[in-house]
Amino acid sequence: MLVLLSFILAGCVSQRSDVATTFGYKKSVEVKAGPYQLHYGQSGSEDFVLLAESNWNMFSSITGEGTDVYLDGKPFIHFGRSPDGSLTNLQMHLPDVHGKAGITLIDKNADGQWDFKIDEVTKRVFVWKDGHWVQR
Repeated sequence: MLVLLSFILAGCVSQRSDVATTFGYKKSVEVKAGPYQLHYGQSGSEDFVLLAESNWNMFSSITGEGTDVYLDGKPFIHFGRSPDGSLTNLQMHLPDVHGKAGITLIDKNADGQWDFKIDEVTKRVFVWKDGHWVQR
C-alpha cells in the first residue's frame, strides 16, 4: 500500500488529509489526480484509505481483525487474513436498487465459492448445496 502511495505521490499534488485526520489518524496524506482524491491515514497498525471521485466514495479500514471496504458509506466487502497472509472469511454486502439492505454473501474459507447467502430484509439464511441455494 505504501509503495503504491509513493508512486502516486510522485506525480500528483499532495497535502495532509482532513478526512483521515477527522477519523483520528495521526499520519495522513491527500493526493489529487484529475477528478480523483485519495485520502490515506495511518495510526499504529490501522490504515485508512478513501478513494473519492465526483459522486461516489470508497473507504477502506484495515485493522488487526481484517479489512472492511465501504462504498458510499455503506458496508460492501469484509475479509480477514490468516497468519500466512491468505484471505479468509470473505463477506460481500449487496444493497437493493434503492440502496437499502439487500443480501450478504459469505465465503467462510475464501475458496471462491459462496457458502451462505443472507436475505437482509427477511433475515432468511441460505446454504450453497448441490449447485443451488437451500434455505437453512
